[in-house]
Amino acid sequence: MRKITFLAILVFSVSVLFAQKRQSENISFNKVDKSSVSINLVNDKAVGDTLMYFDGQYVDVADPADEAIFGVEFEELTGNQLDPTMVGFGFNEGWNPFYELHDVTGDTMYMWASTSWFDPPAQANNWIYFGPVTIPATGAELKWEHLIPDTDYSDGYKVYMSTTGMTYFDFINETPIYTRADNPPNAAQDTVWQDIIVDVPAAFAGQQAYFGFQHDANDMFILYLTRWLVTEAQNVSVKNMSQDVFVSQNYPNPVSTTSVFSYALDNNVDVKVEIYDITGRMLVSETMHKAAGTHTYTINAEELPNGTYFYTFEAGTYRTTKKFVVVK
Repeated sequence: MRKITFLAILVFSVSVLFAQKRQSENISFNKVDKSSVSINLVNDKAVGDTLMYFDGQYVDVADPADEAIFGVEFEELTGNQLDPTMVGFGFNEGWNPFYELHDVTGDTMYMWASTSWFDPPAQANNWIYFGPVTIPATGAELKWEHLIPDTDYSDGYKVYMSTTGMTYFDFINETPIYTRADNPPNAAQDTVWQDIIVDVPAAFAGQQAYFGFQHDANDMFILYLTRWLVTEAQNVSVKNMSQDVFVSQNYPNPVSTTSVFSYALDNNVDVKVEIYDITGRMLVSETMHKAAGTHTYTINAEELPNGTYFYTFEAGTYRTTKKFVVVK
């Protein structure tokens, strides 16, 4: 078993040793009283190709017509009883707000968490709705981050879109634009924050659209979501960016000796991997020619002291940077 700790906002800390059924890495977030969280509309950040940004507490909307009627709503539709362990450290039914200091920027990072651990076991049906956002005729992308901390009880969820409104009935008969099943094969990579990017279907072009995130895991653990972003299209599809590339987070993370990340290529291409320390000093630079398909790269941390590091992956015009931590 492992320990999971949540820190309450009123300087009240609870340390709970979970039953063997739910195992998780140590996670420490600050619990927020839901009644104290305000969703404020401001548009000073919604510039350039950004159509909407929701960081978990504040919303930035570019189009004044969207801003005038924009809303964010949370809904729990089952009435399931939480497992006593979840109740013990302050979880409520539905969505629960938390915050922490972002591990890279140092900014306050807000997030919403939903549990699917019920007594008796049952399926969650918790929703986050927001909108509208006017989708350009040239298309748009929806981006967000998720964290699902337990590899054995890894929560699934779905994402929907609608043009009619943002209630359960507006979404449930639509086809999801994104689906994550319970306990997928790549669950380990989601135990750290992952960026998810999905093309908005062409059918929504030129219309005001609403988004619905449904946590529908069945007897799993916890789902965290944050940093929702809608931007003008950049020719990106699910898990692909410009060169049809997908790069996973390394695992394990933290690292003691070695760690591995995987990447998928749709084309033959030269790839470059660089590793930097927290000061920006380059430690490793390696260029390889790789065929289309799935590959792995091993990070050797045996000679690295404890600390925070970053790896940058390049393939053609695609570039991404991810963080890892060395702990020995």
